Amino acid sequence: MRWAQSLRWFVIGCAVGVLAQVLHLAPLGFDAAATLRVGSESAALHVIVSDLGRVPVTEGQGHDGQYYYLIARDPFGLRDYPALTDDGGYRFRRPLSGWLAGGMGLLPATVVVWSLSLWEIVGFGLTAAALAALMSHLGARRWAMVGALGSVGLWISVQLVTPDALALGLALWGVVASLRARWAWAMVAFALAGLAKDTYLLFALSTAGWLWADGRRREAAMTMGAPLAVLLAWATWLTAVVGNGFSSKGNFGLPANGLFDALAGWAWDADAMLGLVALAGVVVGAIGLLLTDSILVRWLLASWLLLAVVASDVIWADGNNAARVFAPLWVLGWLALASRQGAREGQRTSLKNLPV
Repeated sequence: MRWAQSLRWFVIGCAVGVLAQVLHLAPLGFDAAATLRVGSESAALHVIVSDLGRVPVTEGQGHDGQYYYLIARDPFGLRDYPALTDDGGYRFRRPLSGWLAGGMGLLPATVVVWSLSLWEIVGFGLTAAALAALMSHLGARRWAMVGALGSVGLWISVQLVTPDALALGLALWGVVASLRARWAWAMVAFALAGLAKDTYLLFALSTAGWLWADGRRREAAMTMGAPLAVLLAWATWLTAVVGNGFSSKGNFGLPANGLFDALAGWAWDADAMLGLVALAGVVVGAIGLLLTDSILVRWLLASWLLLAVVASDVIWADGNNAARVFAPLWVLGWLALASRQGAREGQRTSLKNLPV
């Protein structure tokens, strides 16, 4: 695959991301502020209304998009905006999409609400392009692209302007760079993915584990060490300025407890259907883990399956949260199933032929 082919898949992925957002906003009069899902009881409501004027309001505390808007307007947490979230240290620990959307606080509010969507659409394109590169390297069949283009979790990420699509695109390009032995690019991509959403350090950890098991200890240390150092430095800053920069927000618990508690409490409405989508991703990922010939893909899937097992009902109880959080399992699972044969990441002589 040449640059042109990677670019083509990037454009296709962006087009699907645009479609996802158009379908979401069309019934809402294409009001970009609707993507923020500002809650009627949210402490951020008065700030966002002050910036944008009339804003569509949802019930309760709302959804995460409003917090990324706050990050875009207050990139370093110096204006007390973290106090307007449900957990300032936790929310501001995932700043990348807000930083980009707000131009590090320089862009006006009316631009920010559209820019948040733009960067998640770019993330969708990066995901499709990186997956295409991995498919070529692993000898996977084309239907693996269903994993990226058909991921409900990624569609929701675009529609609710959460960082999952951008984080996944960056993390997958970190994997591609590692396969090409482009270690500086891999470290940058993994570090950015971790700043977009900290759980995506699992991609760096899994790739480092694969490298370590393959005897490449120095490369493993670089691949994991640099992204981890960046995130730790940012979390330390937040702890000093905001407080609670290492908060887990109750996202983890005893193995499988979160899923079983959520199943017992689901009302079997539309949100529960999204929970089933997330569970289907776990199943696809587990089957892919058993069937794939790619050792690297096994490392990646195993780490995300472990995350799904230890995730608490804070994640599992809300179907759209679970669908977004576990979107990598759906994408990687399809890649694994499509690459049962022909995986060749161990053939280092072929790395020079890997597309970018």
